Amino acid sequence: MSDELVRIGEVHYSKPMARALLRDVRLSFGARGLFAFLWDLPKGWKPNLAHLVTMNPKGREAVLSLIRELERVGAMRMESIKTHDGTFAGRRWVLYTPEQWANEAPLKSQPSNMETEDRVSRSSGFPNHGLVAAKVQQAQGTATQDSAKEAAGSLRQAGDSAAPGGSSQKRRRRRSTGIVTWTADDEAEAQRIELAYSSELVASGIDSAKKDGRQPLPGIVEENIQRLIEAKAGSGRQTELRARIIQDMQDRIEASADIVANGEKLLSSVRSGGRAHDTHE
Repeated sequence: MSDELVRIGEVHYSKPMARALLRDVRLSFGARGLFAFLWDLPKGWKPNLAHLVTMNPKGREAVLSLIRELERVGAMRMESIKTHDGTFAGRRWVLYTPEQWANEAPLKSQPSNMETEDRVSRSSGFPNHGLVAAKVQQAQGTATQDSAKEAAGSLRQAGDSAAPGGSSQKRRRRRSTGIVTWTADDEAEAQRIELAYSSELVASGIDSAKKDGRQPLPGIVEENIQRLIEAKAGSGRQTELRARIIQDMQDRIEASADIVANGEKLLSSVRSGGRAHDTHE
C-alpha cells in the first residue's frame, strides 16, 4: 500500500513558484512552505505523511493542520486509492497549480527606498490559466486529455463560486450528513463520500473528527472512515485466526483421544491374549 502524488497544471521543464502562492494571506507561512515543498518533489515521488513529520519539528498534528489549510483554499485534496475489489490501497495527493486558486495580496508596507515594480496586478503571478495550460501541453507533448479536462472542470467549479473580481469566495456549509464544506470541490467530494459509504460509516467518520477537535471536512471524514474499515478488517482477521487456532487445538485433542483409545484397545487385547496363553499351558 503506497500513496501517489499528482500535480495538475505542472510545467515539467521547470518548477516555477507563483508569487500569488507566496503572498496568499489566507495561508500561514507554514502552509505556503508545505505546498512549495510538495510541488517541488521529484517526478514519481511517493508522498508519505511520516516523512513529512520528520521534516517538520512541530510534529504530526502540525503537518495535518497545514494540509487542512491547503484543502480549504482548494490547493490540494486527498483521494482514496482502491483496488478492483474495493480494498483501500493508499491515498492520492492531488496538488493544483497555484494559477487555479492562489490570491496575491498586496504588500502592506515597504521601505521608502524600495523600488516599486511596474506590473499588472492580478490574482496570480502567472498569466491566465488558459495560456498556462497551452504552454504546459506544448512543453509536455505527452500531457493527457484527461488531466486537461480535470483541470478545466476544477476551474469551472471554482468559477461557480467566484466573485466578479475573479477571487474565489469561500463559504462554510454543513451538509445534512454533518460534513462541512468550503468550496465547490468540497461539495463534490462530500457527495462522493456520502454515496460511497454507508450513513453509519459517514457518521462515525464525522464523530471521530469532532473527538479529535477537527472540522469534519470531506478529506478528514474519509480518512477516519478508512481507519475504521482497516480496524474492522484487522479485527476480522484476528477473529478468523483465533477460530483457526481453536479448531487446530480441538483437532489435536480429538487426535490425542483417538490415540489413547487405540492404545487402550491394544493393551486390553494384549492382556486378554496373555491370560489365554497362561490358561492353555
